[in-house]
Amino acid sequence: MKKAFILFVCIFVLGLAGICVLPGYILKEAENVTLSEQVVLGDREIVEGVTVNTANDSMRHLLWTTELVAGKEPETEFEFSARERRPAARLAGQAWLEQSKYSCISLKNRLGGGWHVGSTGNLALDGSNIGTRGLEQAFQELAEATAPGEEKSRQIFLDNYMEYFPVVVSLEQVWEEEDLSEAYSEFFKIPVPKSAAYTITLKKDKRGNIVGIGGNDGGNNIFSWRTVCTRSKSDCYFTFYRYSADGTRMNTELIPGGFGVYKQPYALGAEGVYMNPEELSMVYSLEEETYPYGNMFLDINAAGQLLIITDTENSTKLQVVDVTTMEQIRQMEFPRPEGATRFESVVRVKDDFLLLSYRDGYFALIDWNEEQGYQHQFTMQVTDDDPLYWSAYIQENDMDWNGTQLLYVSCTDRQTMQGSCDFTLSVYDASGKIYHGEYKSSLITEQERELLYGGTSIEPWSELPIAVSWPQN
Repeated sequence: MKKAFILFVCIFVLGLAGICVLPGYILKEAENVTLSEQVVLGDREIVEGVTVNTANDSMRHLLWTTELVAGKEPETEFEFSARERRPAARLAGQAWLEQSKYSCISLKNRLGGGWHVGSTGNLALDGSNIGTRGLEQAFQELAEATAPGEEKSRQIFLDNYMEYFPVVVSLEQVWEEEDLSEAYSEFFKIPVPKSAAYTITLKKDKRGNIVGIGGNDGGNNIFSWRTVCTRSKSDCYFTFYRYSADGTRMNTELIPGGFGVYKQPYALGAEGVYMNPEELSMVYSLEEETYPYGNMFLDINAAGQLLIITDTENSTKLQVVDVTTMEQIRQMEFPRPEGATRFESVVRVKDDFLLLSYRDGYFALIDWNEEQGYQHQFTMQVTDDDPLYWSAYIQENDMDWNGTQLLYVSCTDRQTMQGSCDFTLSVYDASGKIYHGEYKSSLITEQERELLYGGTSIEPWSELPIAVSWPQN
């Protein structure tokens, strides 16, 4: 049976020879993946019984799933598919639902800057181009002052051309909704301050056609919404930063209900996501949140509660809200690490813990259980050569928490920042890192490891590249 299997795979490989070349060791290692371990820090007994699951594929035809229980030999299952593996077709609404719940809805004003080039013909100045929305008159005036073959810039004050900042609503960051944008522009009326300066640029070809338009806010005084969101099974919850980059606070008094967390119910359909803007409402006030340079975060936890993380001048604040009554259940504050002006992001959210990151490698762990709620366990610091340091910027990682120790695994190569069949396993507690091990897979040759920018034919499987868990008690 084994010989027949190998013969079948070999025939397949020969059939692909005209379009690709597979390294010979793929077949040799198909049913015999090994992992070499090097303990760099700590005692190996710390991770005894820890389970790491990896999935690696080649050209979407060959797939290796390996389970390593620390202290035992790894076990691998190899699958060969004559048909290329592709995600199953999904309805548009279902595809949206499977995306990150932290990018479900976004408000933008398109004034952050950028350059729009007309590939053919003449760029329109009637608002159909996102680069001119709200500034049609300003660009028209600049066009009249620009000669054929010339490029010209002009600084303007936005309040001379628009009363309120424009709103463009996007789903999943790129999917723009015209109907929602129009309705949200009526709901979210934020007056443009007189200090908001903006530079516009226009370019014409020798025939006088407008071939390029651009805008630049200087990076300080333009309000850009910066939406923060999450979703439950039926509703999107979102808020935004009401400060410009220079700390100017926007006037939110004209928004129905004022500044806070807003709820937008949604329904899924065959053609996408349906949202009725008449159901939009402000459900939880954030008027007291006044720290201009802090980051914010929203989440729905396993108990269906809304989590709101904001900054005060000296601490990070967590509010837990009942989504049925929209009343606060619990509030806790814990000090930010010394010298940190704000928390950067929530690196990981799981049913039993949150991991928050700060600048200079500081991390705060908040755990949760039904009896005691949320509690700040510890804040620690790691150096920039630690895998956890870059955890907010990579996808190929996983974590687990046992009540006292954080377990972290990553299969992202620190030099290339690309996924690898190798991985690292680390353990942290209140004192910092207490264990670090490096695991090399036989699916990669030493020659491939020496290549600085990729070159491997086997990579982490994009669907679920790696997972880690403590032993079950």
